[in-house]
Amino acid sequence: MAEGGGCRAVSGPELRDLHTRFLAAEPAAAWLNAERELALERFLRAGFPRPGDEDWKYTRIDRFESLTLDHLAERPPRADAATQRLLEDLPLPDGGLRIVIANGRVGELPRKPAAGLALGSLATASPDERAAIATRLELAADPELPSLAALNAAFLSDLLHIRVAAGARPGLTLQVVHVAAGETAAIQDRVLVELGEGSQLTLIEHFLGRGTVAVNAVTELHAAAGADCRYIRVQEAGPDCQQVTAQSLRLAEDSRADVVDIALGASLARNDLHIDLAGRGARAEVHGLLHSTGGQHSDCHLRIDHRAGDSNSRAAFPGVVGGRSRGVFNGKIIVHGGADGSDASLENRNLLLDRQAEIDTKPELEIYTDDVKCSHGATTGQLDAAAVFYLRSRGVAEADARRLLMLAFAGAITARLPAGGLRERVEACCSERVGAAAEAAA
Repeated sequence: MAEGGGCRAVSGPELRDLHTRFLAAEPAAAWLNAERELALERFLRAGFPRPGDEDWKYTRIDRFESLTLDHLAERPPRADAATQRLLEDLPLPDGGLRIVIANGRVGELPRKPAAGLALGSLATASPDERAAIATRLELAADPELPSLAALNAAFLSDLLHIRVAAGARPGLTLQVVHVAAGETAAIQDRVLVELGEGSQLTLIEHFLGRGTVAVNAVTELHAAAGADCRYIRVQEAGPDCQQVTAQSLRLAEDSRADVVDIALGASLARNDLHIDLAGRGARAEVHGLLHSTGGQHSDCHLRIDHRAGDSNSRAAFPGVVGGRSRGVFNGKIIVHGGADGSDASLENRNLLLDRQAEIDTKPELEIYTDDVKCSHGATTGQLDAAAVFYLRSRGVAEADARRLLMLAFAGAITARLPAGGLRERVEACCSERVGAAAEAAA
């Protein structure tokens, strides 16, 4: 891999040596070593992303890369009391079940969480589960997938495996909390979700962190015909965290995914959300929020592939950026040949809280068939002066008027979170951020 932009260079032999040391420290899951080796070779061919790559032209990951290479073969530190306090402050949804992945290790799992719901890890996997996991990891060598997903598979210590039986509809919300903590560490988290035909699941992934850590996390979700998934991701990593995450959702015939994605934390945050509408009648709704302040760099990439006819997607992903921060949004919808009758829309509206903020947006639409209905668009600007004036004419102080308008901009997305503690927590975070910006601008 070539050195660039101040990144630490590493040769193929050096990385293979790191991998050999890593495998020697992970004897419990030696049955995955062949798949890990395939993933390593895939990563060696691609390397770390560079600004010259079109999908990474606005985002440099020098610090993430250095942290990763320095600590890739090390065991991350175990969770401590401070980490536990992070969990204690996090609300659990009503009727929810919490699973913790702390520094890449899956915590204790209930044996019988709910009817039709099974939870497993590398340590508890049965022979059948091992075969399913190995098959999925083989796909990490696919050159179409992000190279960092291959790095994740190559250096994977543990994995959370969620399975919902055909026709099962567990009456609970599954909350998976990813906690990354340590003075310095490189962490590879992975979650594999398999939904049987006609099944249903509500899944929340919540990312927390403290310390100088590099997190590389991957979530795969495979929905069989007629399955229904509500997927929520909230990213609240600490201010020194370098975080790169990816989710891949594959929807079969007549299956549905309702996605809410909230990006709040980390010094550097890059997220790739890919939804594959693989079966006829598959549907996806995506409601995301990129909220970056205080010098953060937040990059959100969304790709939706319509591969089958009569598939439907709706995506709205606003951005709120202020305080010397930079936001990046790239949204791409691809309607493949044969996907007649597809209906897709993509909207990205961005609000700059001050003149020091910056956002780069690129909505894309590629259509390779006829008889489709598609639209996409993006806007970027500051608060509507007329709206501020209107509120002030009604006796609202200027700072309060600005805060209310800023909150309303983000509120269309946060309102889609489940009512209760989680929504209140996210709304409080947004309110604190925009309040400071409103005071400064008043």
